[in-house]
Amino acid sequence: MIDTNRLFIRNLIQSDYHKMIEYMGDKHNLRYEPDDEYDLEKLSKFTKEVEESKLFYVCFIKNTDILIGHIYLEKTDPSIFNGGNIGYIFNPKFHGLGFATEAAKAVMNYGFNNLGMHRIIAMCNPENIPSWKVMEKLNMRKEGHFKKKVHFRDDDEGNPIYWDEYVYAILKEDFLKTKG
Repeated sequence: MIDTNRLFIRNLIQSDYHKMIEYMGDKHNLRYEPDDEYDLEKLSKFTKEVEESKLFYVCFIKNTDILIGHIYLEKTDPSIFNGGNIGYIFNPKFHGLGFATEAAKAVMNYGFNNLGMHRIIAMCNPENIPSWKVMEKLNMRKEGHFKKKVHFRDDDEGNPIYWDEYVYAILKEDFLKTKG
């Protein structure tokens, strides 16, 4: 469990799917994600699958039961590199209020100080301006712009649609210098 000024963050449990459906069932909110919108059955199956991984964290407004988004933080391979990969999806009703930045900062702090991570990366579509703005607010540096790297969807004829990808990263020592 992680507390911030405004948030309570804990590991996702399968029953959270009822509260996640509001933003995970929104096709527009997931336009940069591999999956289209979720229905309750698909979201229930997804949360059941990821619950055991302990990689997904749900974010609640402190002292409420209002789930506003989730974050994942996974160790990357090879494990000897002590790297991590972070990503987040938040309910659009709470966009622009600093919650994603606050939550990501807290989860990154946990990764560096409790999971032994040395470096954490984040990736997004260049068109996903709010996502890379969060990365920049976290003092992550843009390390790459990969052309047509990601394929999540096909066009109407079944041909792959490739998207560009930004990669941001931060080292533990740089994070610790700026986290105050």
